[in-house]
Amino acid sequence: MSFSRVVDCVALGFSALSMSACAGVARDTGVVDGAVVVFERSGPAVQSLNGRTGKPIATWSHDRDGSAQTVVSSAVTGRPLVISHGLAGVAVHDAHTGEVSQRIHMRLHPEDRPCLSRTAMFLPAWTEASGTPWNAIRSEDEAGAWIGFDLRTGKRTLNVRSDRYARLVANDDVLATMENGALVGYSAEDGRERWRSQVVVVEPVLVSGNHLLAKLPDDKLGVFVASSGALERTLEPGASAFGEGLGGAPNLRASSGFLGILTDNGLSVIKLATGQAAFKEADAQSFLFAGDRLVVVTSSELRALDLPSGSIKWKTATTDVTSLAADPDLTVVGMSGGLSIFDTKTGKKVVDQLGAP
Repeated sequence: MSFSRVVDCVALGFSALSMSACAGVARDTGVVDGAVVVFERSGPAVQSLNGRTGKPIATWSHDRDGSAQTVVSSAVTGRPLVISHGLAGVAVHDAHTGEVSQRIHMRLHPEDRPCLSRTAMFLPAWTEASGTPWNAIRSEDEAGAWIGFDLRTGKRTLNVRSDRYARLVANDDVLATMENGALVGYSAEDGRERWRSQVVVVEPVLVSGNHLLAKLPDDKLGVFVASSGALERTLEPGASAFGEGLGGAPNLRASSGFLGILTDNGLSVIKLATGQAAFKEADAQSFLFAGDRLVVVTSSELRALDLPSGSIKWKTATTDVTSLAADPDLTVVGMSGGLSIFDTKTGKKVVDQLGAP
């Protein structure tokens, strides 16, 4: 899944930060504020590396049985963070020192991810059909809820009502989820209901700026105004767009006013403001937004495309790509032999085939 804040809080992305792992290669990678974070699922270590030199800067342990990582830019809390979450609970580490700033005794299923809005981290709390609580922290209304914690202090902020197992997505203003079968927007400030849509919706998918994307029946994609819940337009990306691509990365991503849709026919990039096509990349297998670049993996190349034109800014030969992470400064490519790190703007290789920690 992705180390990623779009904020699409099941596959979290921050300014096109992303983390993905490929079946058969038990490694996740993330990049945040010059640090490359490597999470080896075959062992208990998470290692933070200097993204320009490849040298280790911090190491800490994780619960190897059902654990995952999410990175958080310093723009959120003043320092870059790595959130380790899984069956053993949640720990928030400084990405540059490994120091733990808070621990939350709340179990997360490995397929779940925290959802971030402003300085708050939301974690899902469900009650199983048997009545057994999945998480240790409970309250009377948490049979369907996302619980907010301040990322700087760890204190609980607010609960967001939701249907059981409903996805939560957010920007700095609105939290959106499903509640009583309807798409609902809550205030990110105080959790009060802001709007409730009358449009039939399967689930929210992601938020980018003031654009809220939600899956509609018949595999259609609704583009809503996040602040009001109004439906702007409907897109028909096809069923495969709602699945997962390379390493379990989502096939729908958005950033800087653009939506990327990866299907069996390749990658289509759409202008969110108009719904019009910007460009296509027919042989894309996975992709990430990284500032004014779109980083694309094909069967034989890593490419950085210009936004909004789609022109190739740089490319390099790659094979057997197993993970991909990128921000506006660094692009990290995992392969069976290790990691290579590139300058996102120029394509210069800054670290070559760094072995696994």
